[in-house]
Amino acid sequence: MKILRFQQHRLKNEEWFEFYTYYKRYVDRYNDSKLGITEIYEAFMKLYRTVDRILQALRKSYFTTQLKDADKGRDNGFRNLYSVVKSFQGFPDAAKKDAALHLTNLLHSYQKNILQGSYAEESASIYNLLQDIYGDAYAADVDLLELIPWIKAMENAEKAFLALWEKRTQEEIAKPKENLADYRKQMDAAYSDMAKVIDAALIATGVGGDIVVDPESLDYASHDGKEEFDPTKHGNIPYNFVFAWNETVKKYRNLIAQRTGRNNKDTEEDVL
Repeated sequence: MKILRFQQHRLKNEEWFEFYTYYKRYVDRYNDSKLGITEIYEAFMKLYRTVDRILQALRKSYFTTQLKDADKGRDNGFRNLYSVVKSFQGFPDAAKKDAALHLTNLLHSYQKNILQGSYAEESASIYNLLQDIYGDAYAADVDLLELIPWIKAMENAEKAFLALWEKRTQEEIAKPKENLADYRKQMDAAYSDMAKVIDAALIATGVGGDIVVDPESLDYASHDGKEEFDPTKHGNIPYNFVFAWNETVKKYRNLIAQRTGRNNKDTEEDVL
């Protein structure tokens, strides 16, 4: 038994903070001193409170919500264009079918960055895609499939997003500069350090590694059987914590897996 690892840095800001909010609740319930992580946890909580304040300020921004909606708009613009192009792949006209295959290869090369990338990565990818698709290499394909309205729809959605981004940038200039990305890295590192301490504690008690059993099935000397079993008070506290916490970790690992199209969601490497 050990704490399952996953690439939490791939979570979006709100998902990432939610993950650590759940972690905080688990640690508080099981007691950081019993888990042997008090010193690291105190440093972690200082970072947690700072990030909470930063995110609250971001949530209050009018443009934050507007940007999310605009981002969905340009995502949909790309999806609609891609869907129309792919619909021609089964077209009986050989020329249109070939044009569709040619354009599908182009769109596929940009798909990941546009649909999964950061705001900046998506904008750069859309810009490059427009340069390509308006270029001589694809002009005949675009004309043959009459794609200009779909391309313009995506282009206009990108322009609307960039206009909001500029307004949000001007709004942020007036605020104190705090690097959320840096705080994320520090919190991830603190979490990793705590996981290593807890894993070491499990190994020291003889139930680390690949041993996995339900805490209630263990014969705990500290549990007299006169009250309902409480894993936060009886037996091997680090083990009970990991057993419970891993269920939450699995949900977030699967969220990442679903977003990236992985099939075997529960087989991701257990390493940080």
